[in-house]
Amino acid sequence: MLGTWYGTVTSNSARIVKKEIHSLTSQHSKLFDNLIPRTFQYVNGNSDRIHYGYIVDELKTAMDIANLSSKECAAYCLKDLSNPNGEGGIRYEELSVLTTYEL
Repeated sequence: MLGTWYGTVTSNSARIVKKEIHSLTSQHSKLFDNLIPRTFQYVNGNSDRIHYGYIVDELKTAMDIANLSSKECAAYCLKDLSNPNGEGGIRYEELSVLTTYEL
C-alpha cells in the first residue's frame, strides 16, 4: 500500500478464525529488546512534522538477532518480495502486542 491511508483498521480477532495459537516466547522478548524507537521526518513530506516510529531496516536487524523470519513476524513487510533489500513497511499493530507481553 502506497501513500497515506486514513481510517479505522479492525481485524477479526475471534478464536474461530485463527489457528496455531501460541503464547509469546523469549524470542519475542529479544525482538522487543532490540527495537529502536526513533523520531524522523519523511523525505517527501510537506509538513516537516516530527513522527515517531521504527525503521524497517532496524526491525529486520532485530528480527535477525531474535532469530525470527518474516514468516514468524508479520510486522515486517516488503514492497517487493523478490528484492529483500528494497523498500518496506511495518504493521505497527503487530508490534503493540509485544509491549503488553513485556509489561
